[in-house]
Amino acid sequence: MSVIPRIFASSAWLLMGAFGITLRYRPGSGDEARGYSSLSIRISVVFIATVLVTMIFVKDRSSMEAAQGQKASRISLKEAIHVITANDQLKVYIGVVLAYNMLVQLAGGMAMYYFKYVTGDKSLFSLSPCWPLSSM
Repeated sequence: MSVIPRIFASSAWLLMGAFGITLRYRPGSGDEARGYSSLSIRISVVFIATVLVTMIFVKDRSSMEAAQGQKASRISLKEAIHVITANDQLKVYIGVVLAYNMLVQLAGGMAMYYFKYVTGDKSLFSLSPCWPLSSM
C-alpha cells in the first residue's frame, strides 16, 4: 500500500540530498540566501503542481461509486482512527516508518553540517563535484 509513494519520496530525498545543496548557488548567482529562497520556491511550485495533478486525476472509490449512481460509502475520521488503533501490525508499521524517516532526515541534516563546518570541505557531502570554489 505504501511502496509506490515511498519510492517517489526516497527518490526525491536522494535527488535533493545529492544536488539540492549544489543547486542553491545557481539560482542566487552565488548568493546562498537568495539561492535557497529561489530553490524552495521552485520546489514548492513542483509540489503544488503534483498535488493538483493528483487531486484532478486520482479518484477514490467513493467518488466512483457516486458517479455510477450508487450511494457512496464514506469512512469517518473516527472510524479511520478506530481501524488504526485496533490494528497492532499497522501501528508497528507506522512507528517503524516514522522512526526511519526521522533518523534519515536527522542523519542527512547532520552530515551536511559536519562536512561543511567540521571537515571544512563541503564537496565531500554532495554526489556532484560542482561546488563553486569561490564560495568556500
